[in-house]
Amino acid sequence: ANRHGKPGKTVTYQGVKPHAVPRPLDSKDDIPRLCQDYKLAAQMAKNAGFDGVELHAAHGYLIDQFLNNGTNQRTDEYGGSVENRCRLLTEVLDAIFEVWPKEKVGVRLSPHDAPNGGNTYYGCKDTNPDLVYRHAIQTLDQLNLAYLLLTEPRWVGKYDDSPESDPGFQMPLRNLETFRRDYRGVMIGAGGFTPSSSYTAMNDDGPSNNRNGYDALAFGRWFLSNPDLPVRLESFHEHKAKGGGSGLAVPPLNRYERDTFYTQDADGYIDYPSLEFEKFCQMGSSTDNDKLEYQGMVLSKYPLLEQEIVGTSLKTTETQHETRSKL
Repeated sequence: ANRHGKPGKTVTYQGVKPHAVPRPLDSKDDIPRLCQDYKLAAQMAKNAGFDGVELHAAHGYLIDQFLNNGTNQRTDEYGGSVENRCRLLTEVLDAIFEVWPKEKVGVRLSPHDAPNGGNTYYGCKDTNPDLVYRHAIQTLDQLNLAYLLLTEPRWVGKYDDSPESDPGFQMPLRNLETFRRDYRGVMIGAGGFTPSSSYTAMNDDGPSNNRNGYDALAFGRWFLSNPDLPVRLESFHEHKAKGGGSGLAVPPLNRYERDTFYTQDADGYIDYPSLEFEKFCQMGSSTDNDKLEYQGMVLSKYPLLEQEIVGTSLKTTETQHETRSKL
């Protein structure tokens, strides 16, 4: 089901298809095998040379479905109480810890405030979401993980293709306010951050009744369209730190094209240009290594947005969309 409780659809290599009808996992056979699947995935990541792994327990995927009583209708040891609904989360982590030390494992959760109007994923709702997520977070607090990443419930799919006026960019940091005091380790925030709000979140002391703000921030959409996003944000943050009068040239952001997010070709995947690529084109000389590094990037293909205006609900104008590189 989707967030409205209606039959949902998903994107596949054969196009948009209806969701398969799920069945309850058998606690004697399916769940132990599932934990071993996570363990195998963790081992494959280690074999591949990764520095650590993140358990995705958010966004309406399987573990999140177990957490929420709107989707978890079980009557065995994995359903009912918050302790039972968090059981799969801890069992999967135990399996991963057989491969990775705890300090090399992160966990992602997406607490929401439904049924009070907050954003949910794939119909994952709960009658008391703060209760179950607080229990999960306090449990994770005892494990000395690499980090806990919380998605703020402010992504608004209806406006996702309009970064100039997406209302999600202006919604408050609910999960920081609600759960910061429950987790003493590194906490990362994600979901709906803009250059301006990222500067505020990283330089604010956080809610008055909590330890502090987020320790780090994660970006998705803006990272897709800006392969060098940290460089661009660093310039913007330095500009803001000096009161906006630093005289520094703050690079704009490539405007993302939402329609290309879940497609299978180069468009919207490897063709967004970096600042270094622009300089490279300006220099007019190249080496084979440079060509490989910039392979697929296309100059002036995407409109640019000044970082200061992202999320300010400004209407898209021809002027904003024509602010392209002059190279």
